[in-house]
Amino acid sequence: MLVLGIDPGIGKVGYAIVEKINAADQKLITYGCLTTPTKTPVSDRLVILHKKLEEIISKYKPGLLIIEKLFFRIVINFKYER
Repeated sequence: MLVLGIDPGIGKVGYAIVEKINAADQKLITYGCLTTPTKTPVSDRLVILHKKLEEIISKYKPGLLIIEKLFFRIVINFKYER
């Protein structure tokens, strides 16, 4: 069975197609990074990503889709002076 793994984003989306041979063995078929232009509206960027992912799904016909959970980290730097 082929598995499509996706690392989501708006500017960059990572993907990989892996063939699951059995519980312990997998084979990497292909991988890549889909990008969208930074100054393009988000709605247009989503359309671009949709079309590119549609092409990948049509070509490889994966039986399973796995999407990494998004998380955000906020870093706050401050200076303390006496």
